[in-house]
Amino acid sequence: QPEHMMLRSGGRIARLWSRPDPSTSLGLAWPGRSEYVGLWSRTAAAPRGFAASAGDPVSPVPAAGEEYRVPSQEAVMHNPPPRRFSEFPDEALAVLASQGVHGAFKERMLREIMRADSVEYSEAFKVLSKMNRKNEELRWLFKVPYHVGMSSAFLGGFGAIPFVFHRDTAIWFCENFVKEEIPTADQIDTVWKVGTWTWQWMEPMIGTASFVLLALQLLRSHMQRLSLKPYSRVVDSYKADRLTAAFPQYEREIVRDYAKSDPWGRDSYAARRGYPAASVIGAHNH
Repeated sequence: QPEHMMLRSGGRIARLWSRPDPSTSLGLAWPGRSEYVGLWSRTAAAPRGFAASAGDPVSPVPAAGEEYRVPSQEAVMHNPPPRRFSEFPDEALAVLASQGVHGAFKERMLREIMRADSVEYSEAFKVLSKMNRKNEELRWLFKVPYHVGMSSAFLGGFGAIPFVFHRDTAIWFCENFVKEEIPTADQIDTVWKVGTWTWQWMEPMIGTASFVLLALQLLRSHMQRLSLKPYSRVVDSYKADRLTAAFPQYEREIVRDYAKSDPWGRDSYAARRGYPAASVIGAHNH
């Protein structure tokens, strides 16, 4: 966090300075105090653990609704913030990696390749391309259970609607599977009457399916509590072991972390979530 914060008290905005900036230990540079537009209120009391800077310059009162401090253009131009993971120091990447950010794992992998192979950054991308192709082997097979689940959920969810409320579909299903006497036309002349009739055999199926899903969710919860791996974790560990065996010259844990965090599909949505949409230069073009 920056070394300052805002305190709103009595309709005024006070400028407070926090404890020593922890980001300095990560090698991050933040603009200085004078480079920010702010207001200092002498009447506002600083919270415990914070100290006010009495010598800070006073800026004009911000317009209504402007209660947040923003950096000046000069500050950003003089000390631009990091725009890509390649601009972060190693310590910051370690923090981001501990939070599960794939871009940080990727950058750590690139730097490990540079260290082990004594190559430049652009050459490390070529090695990463080979690693990604290896890591993506059998990915289509790993996705099969998910595609089956998606298809089953779509067909079962939307298919249940006509089986419950559509008269012709309900009559066909009853004649071929339920083998029950079909009511007279006036007893099933509305969707509500049809639903009341079909619910006597549809309810057990839908209720049982819902209970099975609930039991599977409970099973997954208990597995996670006991540190047992569900299917996705087993696949991630298998991919990590394969990639580590294929590239033993690199640090084992860095390779495993990268293999596990590598997204299963690189697209624009993944990029917006922080995953590089094209994490390999020329991986699929050569």
